[in-house]
Amino acid sequence: MDATAISYPPAARSSEAEMLHGTEVADPYRWLEDAGDPKTAAWVSAQNDLTEKMLAGVGSRAVFAVRLSRLRELPAAGVPFQRGGRWFQRRHAGLPEQPDALYLMDEPGGRGRVLLDMSAGGTSAVAAASVSPDGSLLAYAIRDAGADWLTWRVRQVGSGRHLADVLERSYAAVWRPDSSGLYYTRASVAGGGRTQVSDAVLFHRVGSSQDADDLVMTLDDSGQWPEIDISGDGRHLVVSLSRGLGAGDELRVVELARPESGWRLLMPEGQHRHAVAGAEDGVFYLLTDDGADHRCRRRGSGARQLAGGDTRS
Repeated sequence: MDATAISYPPAARSSEAEMLHGTEVADPYRWLEDAGDPKTAAWVSAQNDLTEKMLAGVGSRAVFAVRLSRLRELPAAGVPFQRGGRWFQRRHAGLPEQPDALYLMDEPGGRGRVLLDMSAGGTSAVAAASVSPDGSLLAYAIRDAGADWLTWRVRQVGSGRHLADVLERSYAAVWRPDSSGLYYTRASVAGGGRTQVSDAVLFHRVGSSQDADDLVMTLDDSGQWPEIDISGDGRHLVVSLSRGLGAGDELRVVELARPESGWRLLMPEGQHRHAVAGAEDGVFYLLTDDGADHRCRRRGSGARQLAGGDTRS
């Protein structure tokens, strides 16, 4: 088919826009994000019809269809991991009607049983799953219809029973080492229920209401985006702040046993990316792209001592 003769389904442009980091950004096709809108369904259907019409003229399509179908039917499995004496593994049976699933096993290589179906159903999908360090609880995040934020829920591993815990308007979440709760980033909401930016880090204790969660950090600079993790020795909460792709990182840490001591600056904001690779006795080992050509590789690891702030390699 002549590309110049293609008649694409028309997509209406709206005047909708939102403020992001102080800049107005036009979003004229936001209406297409509503999968339940009949207008969206009609547009998607027309696009699919056009695609099928184009592909019908490709003589080798059947060959690729057979090959890809066979590859998709191959079973796949992730690396087993242990939490609290229990073993877990992510698997795919290889059958199209069976989605990825998280399995619970007595031992590596065991048959196990499905702990979590990663498809959630409809337009919802499981975006993330995390087992508590003691292996007793599973936290998993649902993304509904392509929404910007996630909703986290908690389930007992042994019984499979859901707890009442629900964390809305969230992104990343990590377990506290004692399995008592989750640290997570919370998103603020702009007009029309849209996410504007993650504006805080909070701690949720299992069994409590989200309204009672402890505020751990407030982000005064709306241009910085947080990622959270627990240091390898389990002693510190690490927050990495960046301004998006290509920007550098700012690293802050707080001691979990003494949160009243406040946040410590591990690496100031700059032009380079940094990540904590490990920590022991107050010394943090960092991966950095400082000195790497075009950021295509990372150069070794350096060590930064929390108390003195001196850098060693």
